[in-house]
Amino acid sequence: MTSLLFALATSFALTTGTAQASTYVTADAVQSGIRSGKITQSEARTLSKMSTNIKSTKKSIRRDGKITRIETRKLNKLQRSYKKTLRSFLKNRARR
Repeated sequence: MTSLLFALATSFALTTGTAQASTYVTADAVQSGIRSGKITQSEARTLSKMSTNIKSTKKSIRRDGKITRIETRKLNKLQRSYKKTLRSFLKNRARR
Protein backbone atom coordinates (compact mmCIF):
# COMPACT_ATOMS: atom_id res chain seq x y z
CA MET A 1 0.00 0.00 0.00
CA THR A 2 2.74 2.44 0.91
CA SER A 3 4.67 1.72 -2.29
CA LEU A 4 1.53 2.50 -4.31
CA LEU A 5 1.03 5.75 -2.43
CA PHE A 6 4.71 6.58 -2.81
CA ALA A 7 4.40 6.06 -6.58
CA LEU A 8 1.26 8.20 -6.74
CA ALA A 9 2.81 10.99 -4.70
CA THR A 10 5.95 10.90 -6.81
CA SER A 11 4.01 10.89 -10.08
CA PHE A 12 1.92 13.81 -8.81
CA ALA A 13 5.08 15.71 -8.03
CA LEU A 14 6.54 15.01 -11.44
CA THR A 15 3.43 15.84 -13.46
CA THR A 16 2.50 19.18 -11.94
CA GLY A 17 4.35 21.94 -13.69
CA THR A 18 3.10 25.15 -12.11
CA ALA A 19 5.09 25.23 -8.89
CA GLN A 20 7.80 22.59 -9.07
CA ALA A 21 9.49 23.34 -5.76
CA SER A 22 6.32 23.35 -3.71
CA THR A 23 5.10 20.19 -5.44
CA TYR A 24 8.15 18.26 -4.39
CA VAL A 25 7.58 19.49 -0.85
CA THR A 26 3.98 18.21 -1.08
CA ALA A 27 5.12 14.78 -2.30
CA ASP A 28 7.68 14.60 0.51
CA ALA A 29 5.01 15.57 3.03
CA VAL A 30 2.74 12.75 1.82
CA GLN A 31 5.55 10.22 2.02
CA SER A 32 6.70 11.29 5.46
CA GLY A 33 3.09 11.46 6.70
CA ILE A 34 2.48 7.87 5.60
CA ARG A 35 5.74 6.66 7.12
CA SER A 36 5.22 8.43 10.43
CA GLY A 37 1.58 7.42 10.71
CA LYS A 38 0.21 10.96 10.59
CA ILE A 39 -1.87 10.03 7.53
CA THR A 40 -4.33 7.14 7.79
CA GLN A 41 -5.05 4.70 4.96
CA SER A 42 -8.39 6.33 4.18
CA GLU A 43 -6.76 9.76 4.11
CA ALA A 44 -4.07 8.39 1.79
CA ARG A 45 -6.78 7.04 -0.52
CA THR A 46 -8.46 10.45 -0.56
CA LEU A 47 -5.18 12.14 -1.46
CA SER A 48 -4.59 9.53 -4.15
CA LYS A 49 -8.01 10.20 -5.70
CA MET A 50 -7.40 13.95 -5.60
CA SER A 51 -4.02 13.47 -7.24
CA THR A 52 -5.58 11.35 -9.98
CA ASN A 53 -8.24 14.01 -10.53
CA ILE A 54 -5.57 16.70 -10.89
CA LYS A 55 -3.62 14.58 -13.38
CA SER A 56 -6.68 13.83 -15.51
CA THR A 57 -7.75 17.48 -15.45
CA LYS A 58 -4.28 18.56 -16.50
CA LYS A 59 -4.29 16.02 -19.31
CA SER A 60 -7.67 17.21 -20.59
CA ILE A 61 -6.57 20.84 -20.38
CA ARG A 62 -3.47 20.14 -22.46
CA ARG A 63 -5.40 18.11 -25.02
CA ASP A 64 -6.24 21.05 -27.28
CA GLY A 65 -2.73 22.51 -27.01
CA LYS A 66 -3.89 25.82 -25.57
CA ILE A 67 -4.32 26.56 -21.87
CA THR A 68 -6.77 29.36 -21.16
CA ARG A 69 -6.85 31.55 -18.09
CA ILE A 70 -9.99 29.79 -16.86
CA GLU A 71 -8.35 26.37 -17.21
CA THR A 72 -5.29 27.60 -15.34
CA ARG A 73 -7.49 28.87 -12.51
CA LYS A 74 -9.32 25.55 -12.36
CA LEU A 75 -6.06 23.61 -12.15
CA ASN A 76 -4.65 25.97 -9.52
CA LYS A 77 -7.85 25.62 -7.47
CA LEU A 78 -7.56 21.82 -7.54
CA GLN A 79 -3.92 22.00 -6.49
CA ARG A 80 -4.67 24.43 -3.65
CA SER A 81 -7.46 22.14 -2.48
CA TYR A 82 -5.07 19.16 -2.53
CA LYS A 83 -2.48 21.03 -0.47
CA LYS A 84 -5.10 22.27 1.99
CA THR A 85 -6.46 18.75 2.43
CA LEU A 86 -2.97 17.37 2.92
CA ARG A 87 -2.22 20.01 5.54
CA SER A 88 -5.42 19.21 7.41
CA PHE A 89 -4.70 15.47 7.29
CA LEU A 90 -1.22 16.03 8.68
CA LYS A 91 -2.53 18.25 11.49
CA ASN A 92 -5.61 16.28 12.56
CA ARG A 93 -5.55 13.72 15.32
CA ALA A 94 -7.38 10.85 13.66
CA ARG A 95 -6.85 7.48 15.27
CA ARG A 96 -4.30 5.34 13.54
